[in-house]
Amino acid sequence: MARMEMAARAATGEAPPLELHHAMHTLKASLLFHRGGWDDKETERVRKIIEGAAEAIARGGDHE
Repeated sequence: MARMEMAARAATGEAPPLELHHAMHTLKASLLFHRGGWDDKETERVRKIIEGAAEAIARGGDHE
């Protein structure tokens, strides 16, 4: 559902702020240039980090 909501916002032209766009590219680069290989343990560790971040973003917050 969260991905559908994000797709709907994207379709309306609502883009994230430039700072978030930069952060997304930083994440992508860190995945592409990851050192140490992608064994099952490392893949699971990184997957949990990314999915945890996605869930936290989708939940929203108190805008600390």
